[in-house]
Amino acid sequence: MKKIKEVSKIAGVSIRTLQYYDSEGLTNLHRTKDNHRLYLKNDLEQIWKILIYKEMNLQIAQIKEILSLSPKEQKTYIEKRKEDLNNQIANLVKKEQFIQWIEEEGMPDIPPLGLSISYKEYISKLKNKIVK
Repeated sequence: MKKIKEVSKIAGVSIRTLQYYDSEGLTNLHRTKDNHRLYLKNDLEQIWKILIYKEMNLQIAQIKEILSLSPKEQKTYIEKRKEDLNNQIANLVKKEQFIQWIEEEGMPDIPPLGLSISYKEYISKLKNKIVK
């Protein structure tokens, strides 16, 4: 069993962060007779997982969710997260290509009045021509 100060040092997070994880129900809280927090080996493993998931940019609510899942469901959750990130990356690459086109070509002319589409629709069509 380890006290919170020692676990803080091991984990590389503040005592307040550990207290927050406890208050969010992410760790099983054990206390001494003097009401000091104690962490068991499985608590350290849980903190490790939390820190790994935080590094994946998951929010506390998402971490709670994934920790409640079976290993198979966790794998599916991670695969979905990776797919979402890949989609975000693809969208960012398209935005970068559009910005680069604007840099090279300058601001496109305003579309003529009387078109049956909105500016936003026109921009979308313009981007589809530019972005591959």
